[in-house]
Amino acid sequence: MEEVAEKCVKDLIDRNLISIHRVSSFDGKIKACGMHDMIRELCLREARNIHFVNVLMDNQNPNEQARHDFSTKCRSLISIQSEQFNSASDQLAMFRNSKSHSVLLSIRKPSSSRIMQECFPRNLKKLAFTGTCLPWEDLRVVGKLPKLEALKLAYDACVGEEWRVFEEGFPQLLLQHLCLCYWRASSDHFPHRERLVLDRCWYMDSIPQDFAEITTLELIDISDCAESVGNSAKKFLQEIEDNYGSSSVEVCIS
Repeated sequence: MEEVAEKCVKDLIDRNLISIHRVSSFDGKIKACGMHDMIRELCLREARNIHFVNVLMDNQNPNEQARHDFSTKCRSLISIQSEQFNSASDQLAMFRNSKSHSVLLSIRKPSSSRIMQECFPRNLKKLAFTGTCLPWEDLRVVGKLPKLEALKLAYDACVGEEWRVFEEGFPQLLLQHLCLCYWRASSDHFPHRERLVLDRCWYMDSIPQDFAEITTLELIDISDCAESVGNSAKKFLQEIEDNYGSSSVEVCIS
């Protein structure tokens, strides 16, 4: 599946329909692409027609929202781009009964509003927060979503120097461009963790060392973080090898 996807992306790049924005310094693979506004609108229109993705914005005409029947038919990705968190919460409530498995929430003017578990679709598997400036303790609500598998926190999605985890976490977690210094968690909080990605978390001091006890962990990918974070990952890997003789965990530092 991944090989087919990569071939399709390369074909689109060769035809100048999309452009490469970022590549991995570790393996040279494409990490982010962009496209012209006209191509983007065409893609979104076709995606809406087949109920694959819905993008909802504050300035969107309510009649247009209704015409796409957002609340029930979207089966893949919901993207909400809003000025205020309260508006985003109202928009998110429209998808309560949606079949969608992924939500991207982007707030341009964050407030102190709190997130509520009942806002999210019941079948949600992937969730991304960008620029929401939520307090870290709000993630306790997110951790209770029964089917959530992957969480992405990017660009001040949460604010505060310390994240003290109380609930069980998510198999896949990506932290990107966050002002997080201290991450307080144990293996019990992330018993099914498979992938951990840290990208430009410049102020983080280290990965919780107790994560060496997570038997399901497969990958730790660290990009542009403090040296101490990379050192903690190496120590983490050495501890696994000392205890078990070998390690199935792949650690990538760039």
